[in-house]
Amino acid sequence: MYQALLRQQLETLKSSNQYRTFTTLSRICGQYPLAKLEGRDHEPVIVWCSNDYLGMSQHPVVREQMLGGVSPLNERMGTDLVVGLS
Repeated sequence: MYQALLRQQLETLKSSNQYRTFTTLSRICGQYPLAKLEGRDHEPVIVWCSNDYLGMSQHPVVREQMLGGVSPLNERMGTDLVVGLS
């Protein structure tokens, strides 16, 4: 009963162009604001709707700090696991 109702409502949304779909983008490191569309081998697209409008996530210092913060965490987690299993 609910399956048919749900299907009908989804079809209504799709036929009225109100069904929302999301496009998967893969940002290209070091080439802000370019990104590749998933499933396409075309030229990169320009992303204008990002919260990263200044491109700071691509800045070398920011990337270095981010990686530096993750690495010690991974090392501690691995050590804790070994100690916990001993």
